[in-house]
Amino acid sequence: SEFLKFSPREIGYSFVYIGSIVILIQGGVIRRISGKVSEKKISLLGAGLILIGYFTLSNSYNTYLTFIALTFLSAGSAFLNPGLSSLTSLFSSKMDQGKNIGLFRSFGALARALAPISYAVIYFSHGPNFTFTVSGIIGIIFISILFKL
Repeated sequence: SEFLKFSPREIGYSFVYIGSIVILIQGGVIRRISGKVSEKKISLLGAGLILIGYFTLSNSYNTYLTFIALTFLSAGSAFLNPGLSSLTSLFSSKMDQGKNIGLFRSFGALARALAPISYAVIYFSHGPNFTFTVSGIIGIIFISILFKL
């Protein structure tokens, strides 16, 4: 709201926009490509879209560019999350699948709890461009790890 001067209602509409994209992709696209496209490719696509979103967001100077960035970020998330869940299952033995998927989901929940706090500290001490650059660097490291799978 600080940069774009959004009201609480406009922020709410932004979340509806993000959620709608995630629903459309996970309900429409993922369901259709599951089993036809490898989990690794789905995860890489998601990570790549998120990187594009961070780059766009770090260079955003108006509402239009911000919503383009949100489109990439939400689409990337919609591909990445189910792709990584599937990869976790595929790389686990039958005996360890439940435990590993549980750990994967638990660490995901922990990350969703700690990341906003961590990034708020970075954002308010170094600004938005630095924050999104750090996110992009972490994303590049993540993609390089995914390529090695």
